[in-house]
Amino acid sequence: MKNQKMLVGALKDFLGVKFSIEPKPKKGLMELRNVGMILAKTKEAQYLLGLFEGGERKDVNLDYPITERQKHRSKYSIIYLKKALEIFRHTHEGAVDINLKNDYPITLEDKHFKIIIAPRMDVN
Repeated sequence: MKNQKMLVGALKDFLGVKFSIEPKPKKGLMELRNVGMILAKTKEAQYLLGLFEGGERKDVNLDYPITERQKHRSKYSIIYLKKALEIFRHTHEGAVDINLKNDYPITLEDKHFKIIIAPRMDVN
């Protein structure tokens, strides 16, 4: 991660939280409005997440039941997608894996971070 100052700015923009008074490495943080989560995959990424306030999140369970009677269509916030892609732009890793499907959070992942964004669901 070459330009850490720009990356820290992008992380702050996505998370919407203040800098921590006592930084310590964190494995993950939930975004202020509970729409997204960032998980650190490397020690360097854990250090960067530790710069921010908030309770540490270690993992997330993406398995949740949806009954057959419910039909869902997922929409994702363009604002959060742009903020997430800005983070990946500053890691300088090049490739980002994107996984999405109906009624499921979208995950964006590179060597350093995994970002999960909750869908906005419309019930038909």
